Amino acid sequence: MKDRDRISNLEELIADMLLRLDRLEDGQVRLENGQARLEIGQARLENGQERLENGQEQLEDGYKHTSSKLDRMEGLMGKLIENQMELSDRQGGFQEALLDIIKVIRKNSTDIEVIKDTMVTKDTLAHFMEAMMNRFDRFDARFEGIEQDIDILKLR
Repeated sequence: MKDRDRISNLEELIADMLLRLDRLEDGQVRLENGQARLEIGQARLENGQERLENGQEQLEDGYKHTSSKLDRMEGLMGKLIENQMELSDRQGGFQEALLDIIKVIRKNSTDIEVIKDTMVTKDTLAHFMEAMMNRFDRFDARFEGIEQDIDILKLR
């Protein structure tokens, strides 16, 4: 009986070992599956990191582009301010010239009224015409001066 007991013990040991081997194989398969999933996850992380790096480069390029545009806009704003100041100066000159012209026209109007009231003879009419021509000549000379001032301002 001893042999049978030994054989039966051996069979139990072998069965127990086979069960343990099955469990080990099952555990190894699960470990391999877990390792494969881990490698896939690691590949996804690396891919995500590459995309993040590309996104960061794109953000940096966008920042540089935006920064250069802002610099250009600042330059253009400076030029715009200069042009606006120059236009204000010109407008002041034009207003002064226009006021001078209005004064001359008003003076001519009053002179014409006075001459109309006092004109009696051909001699006065001749003097009146001569005075008007002189005044128009002065007005033309003044207007030419204003045009020269305008041309000078345009050249600036």
